[in-house]
Amino acid sequence: MKKSLIGLLLALLMVFTALPMTALAEEPAPEYQIDRITVVGNGKGNYLHGVTWDPTSSKNRMRAVTGLEGVYEINYEDVAAGNDYQLRFTANDSLDYNWGTAAASVDSDKVYDAVFGGEVISFDVAEVSDVKVRLNLRDWDPTEQTGARFAVRVTPLSNVHTMRINLESYLDNSENCLIELESAVDYYRCTLPGNMVSHTFYYMPDGSYTLTVSKKNHAARRYPVAVDGDSSFDARINPVGDVNLDGLIQARDAMKAFQHTIEPTLTGYALLCADVNGNGKVEARDAMRIFQQTLDNNTL
Repeated sequence: MKKSLIGLLLALLMVFTALPMTALAEEPAPEYQIDRITVVGNGKGNYLHGVTWDPTSSKNRMRAVTGLEGVYEINYEDVAAGNDYQLRFTANDSLDYNWGTAAASVDSDKVYDAVFGGEVISFDVAEVSDVKVRLNLRDWDPTEQTGARFAVRVTPLSNVHTMRINLESYLDNSENCLIELESAVDYYRCTLPGNMVSHTFYYMPDGSYTLTVSKKNHAARRYPVAVDGDSSFDARINPVGDVNLDGLIQARDAMKAFQHTIEPTLTGYALLCADVNGNGKVEARDAMRIFQQTLDNNTL
């Protein structure tokens, strides 16, 4: 009995020692859970609210941007002119998990890689300005410690403007329209019900933006928008299936979609409206669904 037991133990030991070391020792490292992001730096005056290198400061905790998961930002108003303002991004109230830069200094409104454990980020302010800081962790890979990006925007108080967006849409007048304006550093967002809506965004700095407008059962649309003074912009979105962009869904829309499957003619926004199932191409099944809509008014 003892010999059998010893033999069994020896056999198990041989199997155990024959296993690859990776199977025994290499377990995936737990993913670091980021609960909050705080900016630290050489706070002075209004910059960092005068707080110096404190990762626990609630005053310098970045807010998560609504509508942009994984993006954080914070704004400092009336920052005095000066050189070598400094910052780092820290996670969970600790300097042990932080992002810096590979650049000696950074320019306003440019996007840079946020280097894990990198050098201190520094920038200059030429005149009294608002300073907005953004950290983008949407592509952050905690294993490779790559994919984070950041930007610093310095806006002199004389260079902020209003932008009024006028949006036309169709179908249900009670449904909300979503209006979004985004640049490398800024993100503005509002929702308004109705088929004819207008909204004014205030304190927008000069620059190039992407305007995205959307609504239920409509094809979302993007426009390039330049802000260089107080201005307004007219936009329109059409229902999915409205191929000729007249605001209605009719048999002629189905015919145009079907003709495209034979000889491609649709481009731009009309092509998006014809792509009913959203697979990136217009097929006979799209034309059929548009035609069915004209018969029984089912929701596309």
